[in-house]
Amino acid sequence: MNTQRILTLSLLTTGLLHASALPVCAETPATPMQFAALRAPGSSSSSSSESEPSTPSPKRSEPKTSESVPDLIGTWRFSNPENGWSGTRTFRNGGTFTGEGFSGVGKWSMEGDKVIVTYPSGRKDQMFLPLDPKNTKVIIRGGRIISAARETTDLATVEVPNLTLAPLAKDERLWSDRDAYRFTQIPGMFRGYKFTRNLAHSPTLRFKVLTDGRVYLACTGRWIQPWLKESESWSEPATSEEKLWKDGWTPVRSAQLPTTAEDTTWLVFSRPCKAGEHFTYRTEKYASPILLLK
Repeated sequence: MNTQRILTLSLLTTGLLHASALPVCAETPATPMQFAALRAPGSSSSSSSESEPSTPSPKRSEPKTSESVPDLIGTWRFSNPENGWSGTRTFRNGGTFTGEGFSGVGKWSMEGDKVIVTYPSGRKDQMFLPLDPKNTKVIIRGGRIISAARETTDLATVEVPNLTLAPLAKDERLWSDRDAYRFTQIPGMFRGYKFTRNLAHSPTLRFKVLTDGRVYLACTGRWIQPWLKESESWSEPATSEEKLWKDGWTPVRSAQLPTTAEDTTWLVFSRPCKAGEHFTYRTEKYASPILLLK
């Protein structure tokens, strides 16, 4: 029987190159078993186009920013403790927001671990996730860092000794023993409120917070000057505007209370307070701060 040596190249599916000389009967076609012997151990008989797919690499986990949307919707107060500035930003479903200090409607979006707050002018702020309702870090232009806190609509219950409550209304007297000095305008946000009315020349306000919630405090812009404090004896430490900022009180600049006294416009501040907190403030020589309550 004539035999011939056939030079066989290994199958492409193995990815290996082999040269082997096997005796094969010329009259007898090679059987599948013979071809099987040519394959490398562990190789498949299927062609390269039918090779098993490789296992896909695991997907990289992305921040679940959609879970932060319910935490964002609502009103937040942006505050800069370095200069006392503050302003509200009200975020709505659909990616829009409005606020104090600018006109028009801005847009917000979730990108990675940040909320991008884009103003109508094109300026952008960045709020960091996860959102902290009491103190969320915000990067503004110039790389400066300020804070944002969710505005609470619940007002705290407070206890104020030895003071009466009077309607916060136009033409209402500032002090119970003075007729000449009255409020001339009340911001809409404080309609229906009352205020703590004191005697004139009773410069100190003391109060205790009974339930958690927001407290509104107003005082005149006649802050105690260092020379005045040094010229007289003071039974209580003087409270400057900077001290109020450091204590967590943020100005509500859109809600001042003008009066018939030319030098007495009341500046409004707000602060989320906790039950059990005590406060004592004296901000000027004669008039004590007041609380705005409902």
